[in-house]
Amino acid sequence: MSSLRDKILDIAYEEIYTNGYNATGLSTILTKSNVAKGGFYHHFSSKKELIIAIINERIYPQTIKKYESLETLKKDKLKELLKILELRKNNFDKGCPLGNLILELSNIDEDISKALQECINSWQSIFENCIKDAIKNKEIKNDIDVYSSSLFIISTIQGGLLLSKLSKSNKEYIKCIECLYKYFFKL
Repeated sequence: MSSLRDKILDIAYEEIYTNGYNATGLSTILTKSNVAKGGFYHHFSSKKELIIAIINERIYPQTIKKYESLETLKKDKLKELLKILELRKNNFDKGCPLGNLILELSNIDEDISKALQECINSWQSIFENCIKDAIKNKEIKNDIDVYSSSLFIISTIQGGLLLSKLSKSNKEYIKCIECLYKYFFKL
């Protein structure tokens, strides 16, 4: 059974993911979660604290869970990563929860920006490890710049999701993931 705090987080996450941070009023979150203001403020001192909790307790763990299977692989981690990315089947009209927040909030508040950066850093670390393992196992060329390539993966994912959000189709995202395959395995 989830707590009242979890209920608020889950509803706020979905509302903000769907409508954006600035377009989601506290009153909407309170109404949909059937919580009085006092109940909200018992758990969160502000909407800012709420969004940081969403980043740290919803978005960040989703990322870790999405890529945790890569840790147990001895080879083909990079190929498996790209397969995981290919498996995305829904919410193209909503974009990426993390990407949306970066676009909307990264220049607004230092604490929020720091939480967003920590999420991106976790992605980058996961992607760097996949690339390093692929180089070590001779699955890709050894002259690839690991850091730049990990940024390229992040940028490609985010760009594909942003364009797919605009078109409300998965077409652009799929093309971007295909480009990642070509970059790593066909050049």
